[in-house]
Amino acid sequence: MRRLGAKSKKAYILSTWLVPSLPLVIALVTWVNGLDGTEAWLSKHANVFGVIRRVQEVSIWLYAICWVLFPFAVWYKRKGDPWLVEKIQFILDRYQQGAFDLGGLETDPPKDHNRVTLFRHQKGFFVRHWSKKVWFWPWGNHGPLCDFLVPVMRSGHMSKKTSIAFFVSDDSDKTEGIAGQAYASGSAVYVANLPEMNSTTGSRNKRDYAERTYCDTQMIDSYISKERPMPRSVVAIPVERHGIIWGVIVLDSRYPYGVTESAVENYRLTVALIGHLLERAS
Repeated sequence: MRRLGAKSKKAYILSTWLVPSLPLVIALVTWVNGLDGTEAWLSKHANVFGVIRRVQEVSIWLYAICWVLFPFAVWYKRKGDPWLVEKIQFILDRYQQGAFDLGGLETDPPKDHNRVTLFRHQKGFFVRHWSKKVWFWPWGNHGPLCDFLVPVMRSGHMSKKTSIAFFVSDDSDKTEGIAGQAYASGSAVYVANLPEMNSTTGSRNKRDYAERTYCDTQMIDSYISKERPMPRSVVAIPVERHGIIWGVIVLDSRYPYGVTESAVENYRLTVALIGHLLERAS
């Protein structure tokens, strides 16, 4: 969830060249290794065969370089086009500036008190769930092939380091969080005036918070133990790509009515624009 710098942009451009080129290099080296100089077209070109012999001598190193670079290039290319990332980041930042109701506050709150986060739906092989108890099973109560919503971008320049992941199931009763419910239902989900969560919060308020946000009370206890602030108003909006729900946008605020339903009605075009930009993603 970091902004891409100049080096990242150059690495992305390089990866777009390497992904199609490296398999061709491997195929060419393999073909060269099959030549022995008796071919009719080589018999009259000793200098060319000399170059071929040199390539054959270093072919093991060429293979090694290609096999090391290829997965790196594929991984970096899948991170996304820097132009696309910058445009979506710009939209999220502008969304953050206008979507929250701060009328009742005497001063402007810190940016990380009101956040806009873009979540993507994916399989959980590389996901670390909040219910993780042992290091060798990062998916916690779930398996590596389960579906999750994971954060990919967030508004502002603060509070970008997050590993929150919401479990998504075909059974909506088992789907986690406001984000998960929005993904499962295909429509926006809004909740406000949630009780404040801290070390002194009673079990009744915890249960109320958990029920209204479709979360487990153990998740709340986990956040409280780590002294992580929890939102008091949230709205989640599905994001479509090519007519299929790709993920969700979540707006959360530390204030009881910091997020209002107008964040959905007044910004439908904004969410749709993000979906259209995502259609350019690989």
